[in-house]
Amino acid sequence: MSIFFKQNLVYLRQHQKGATQDQVAADVGIKKSTLWTYEAGRSEPKYRDLVRLADYYGVSVDDLLLRDLSRADEPASPPATAPIGSGKKTFQTITAPDSFRVLVTAVDSNDQEQVVHIPLKASAGYAKGYGDPEFINRLETFHLPFLPHDRTYRSYEIEGDSMLPLKEGTIVFVEFVEDWRSLKDGTLCLVTTANDGLLFKKIFNYLRDQECLLLVSTNERYKPRIVPAEEVREVWKAIGYYSTQFPQG
Repeated sequence: MSIFFKQNLVYLRQHQKGATQDQVAADVGIKKSTLWTYEAGRSEPKYRDLVRLADYYGVSVDDLLLRDLSRADEPASPPATAPIGSGKKTFQTITAPDSFRVLVTAVDSNDQEQVVHIPLKASAGYAKGYGDPEFINRLETFHLPFLPHDRTYRSYEIEGDSMLPLKEGTIVFVEFVEDWRSLKDGTLCLVTTANDGLLFKKIFNYLRDQECLLLVSTNERYKPRIVPAEEVREVWKAIGYYSTQFPQG
């Protein structure tokens, strides 16, 4: 999360509103414990909370995240509004610490995140539209009650035979990975890349030493592929799969 976010929340509450955490939480419509974790930098805010807080303080979401609001001499950006039917989470990138990537999520009427499904027909466009709320909103979404609610998920339909024994048409469930360097070698991941689209492979992590990922198919007919970190847009860790074909034997 932005280095300015937590200090901006404290600054605006104390110097603009002169309010307590209890008062701000009640006015904004969030729990005091949630506001406390935001101000302490201990949790990533939901986009709807970002919009509510920005609106409450009369600033834009971008300024709340990226600008030191204690310096009043800098020009402000226009206020931002939340896209209908979606939420956003903003995360700091690995290779460029001063920039951010935006994760667009779908939420239901109870503000609960939904699993966004990436079918074969949309997989080619996902690499370009992954950060576009309108693109994400066109994809099908669903809810799996047994998944933890504090994480973000996608489902992806496998194409081809590069990941045998997982066959073409298998639906893989994946979880968003914020810190790519934490990935262990051999982890199955769905990687969104700038040049090669979506790649579902085993990851071997060379980010610390060589700033790249080695992607390996489980089918030995396919050669490993090296992807520089600068070409990586998202990483999703596989957590399970669904298939209509039962294992043999």
